[in-house]
Amino acid sequence: HNTFHHKGANEQSLFPSSTGLVHISGVEDKDVSFTDMLDKDRLFVGPEDRLDNIGQIKTLLSGGYHGYISFEPFFDGLWELTAPVKDIKASMAYLSQQLED
Repeated sequence: HNTFHHKGANEQSLFPSSTGLVHISGVEDKDVSFTDMLDKDRLFVGPEDRLDNIGQIKTLLSGGYHGYISFEPFFDGLWELTAPVKDIKASMAYLSQQLED
């Protein structure tokens, strides 16, 4: 399952029992439409995420998915981060907090 492609395709169904791996990335740019989103728009997942990563993950987990969830951001600016570990940890903390609710 890929949260970016799921949202971009306007897919409504999730298949937790048939899912083997989940790739997540967030899109925050409010000026890009869902149909115009590209890999270059994909970031770590944070509070401004427009892809409903939290909702998708919650649905998968509540439906019985117990596999891996991996980041799949492609934004070019990620290569220039001065503290990538800090940014990854911040995204993981955000996700953990939201999934505990």
